[in-house]
Amino acid sequence: MKLIIITTPENLPNETVMINQMFELGLERLHIRKPKAGIEDYRKYLDQINPIYHHLISVHAFPELLKDFTTIGFHCTGKIINNSTKMDFVFSNNPKIISASFHSWEELKNNNYPFDYIFISPIFNSMSKPGYTGNIAINRIQSSRLAIKMEKKFCPKIIGLGGISETNMHVLYNAGFEGVAIIGNIWLMPNAVTRFILLKNYLSNLNEGKGQNT
Repeated sequence: MKLIIITTPENLPNETVMINQMFELGLERLHIRKPKAGIEDYRKYLDQINPIYHHLISVHAFPELLKDFTTIGFHCTGKIINNSTKMDFVFSNNPKIISASFHSWEELKNNNYPFDYIFISPIFNSMSKPGYTGNIAINRIQSSRLAIKMEKKFCPKIIGLGGISETNMHVLYNAGFEGVAIIGNIWLMPNAVTRFILLKNYLSNLNEGKGQNT
């Protein structure tokens, strides 16, 4: 199971410094989500991250960035998924990794795009979005995955998002999720890098069969 970190909507002090440190410590993938940022803000943000890690980054806006940063991935939000013109533009730029967000198993079943992986949320009560209450039936993952594979022959990897921490990560591991995405349990903590190390080590133990099994 993989660990994906999503940025906070607003920039934090020394945020890209901490991100570079996380990459040095083994961060597998970063999603840059800055809803209020313009394309130049995204460019400046990416420029502050060591280019050797750009292939481990996905952006949540401005597919035009794929022309200048040729190794990054792109994440499709609901607004983009529901706009066929924008989706055609995204795929025409051949992002190295392409992902998307869904909020129910039914949405995922109705998807016809060949995403590499998807976020499904909220799994548990969100830390970064107060009032965003967990409503995904975790035990439906296997039946949903099977139904999608039977109908469409392909199912993207499924990443859980929303309220995930070391106290409940094992639940998703045991259910068969391919990864977890985390926002609040990194960035709302006193030291984001130290928190990343803790979560990374916990997940490593799970993957090695040393974590909780119930």
